[in-house]
Amino acid sequence: MIVGIFRTVKYALQNSWRNLWLSVVTIFLLVLTTFSITLVVGLNVMVQQVIRAVESNVEIDLLFHTYVPEADILEAQKFVNNLPGVTQVIYISQEQALETYRQDHAGDAAIIATLDELDENVLPASLTVRADEIDKYQDIVSAFEGSEYADLVDVTNSSDSEDIIRNIRGYTDSVYKIGLAVSFIFIVISVIVIFNTIRIAIYNHRESIGIMKLVGATNWFIRGPFLFEGVILGALAACITLIIFYGLLYLSNPQITAFFAGYDFSAWTYFVTRGYQVIVLEVVGGVLLSVISTMVAITRYLRV
Repeated sequence: MIVGIFRTVKYALQNSWRNLWLSVVTIFLLVLTTFSITLVVGLNVMVQQVIRAVESNVEIDLLFHTYVPEADILEAQKFVNNLPGVTQVIYISQEQALETYRQDHAGDAAIIATLDELDENVLPASLTVRADEIDKYQDIVSAFEGSEYADLVDVTNSSDSEDIIRNIRGYTDSVYKIGLAVSFIFIVISVIVIFNTIRIAIYNHRESIGIMKLVGATNWFIRGPFLFEGVILGALAACITLIIFYGLLYLSNPQITAFFAGYDFSAWTYFVTRGYQVIVLEVVGGVLLSVISTMVAITRYLRV
């Protein structure tokens, strides 16, 4: 059995070497295919991580009239806290708001002097509302505006992050669709090229295949080298793709980190810590694509 496996590997390597340029073209197209798919998936992963980071900062501030009693605000807090999708409601009293404002403007003497001259606290009490999904915020605002507590609120402030996330999702969806279309085109081209590579290899070995049939060689012994050739091409393409992907990721990591500054996300760290998963998916994907194409060609052109 070991001898048979050795011969299978030997003949597969010989086939690849004898059709070197065709093998190089096949590997090149497989690299384009796997790299384009990896790029699309990687971009989608990075964007999703950024969206999660941005979503964690999205919130709504309900600013109450200064004359509203604290008891009424606490009742409103209970109402909001029971709304679907609400994960947290933080009450900020007028005193807390004033203290925070003083700390934020501690270096501005004019503002501090103005605050000291005021006879009363003009800053409103507020409720900061956070939800589990960004799409829930509009429902929360609508529910509150239709409640008995709506007249207690002077201003409703929502974070600009909602618009940012919607814009990111819009651009990402477009890029994702284009990337999938390009990947599909490369997949089709790769399948065709691999198919013809194996077909040519079978044609070049037609005489030796006939001799092997006459001496009683098994189907596996005849088909094995062509099938293993597909495995070699797919594995090499996956390895090259991994080198290119991680190389480009390493070189562009400073720019990516700067672009996502403030979102606590590092593309390099993310993909390095998941390197095992990426390697397995790349190798399995490349080999699977190549083997399927090879099997189709063997079934079509190799009668044993």
